[in-house]
Amino acid sequence: MVRRVVFETLRQVRRLIVEVIGFTMLLIGLALLVLPGPAVVVYSARF
Repeated sequence: MVRRVVFETLRQVRRLIVEVIGFTMLLIGLALLVLPGPAVVVYSARF
């Protein structure tokens, strides 16, 4: 019984970690669509 509770808890923790990493990557991807990247800085420095 205790092993089952521990197994379910570890499974939930792993799922939570995967969801947090996925959500973070999604936010970074959305930010990269909107925010200027390093290329804009390089092009601005040339002029």
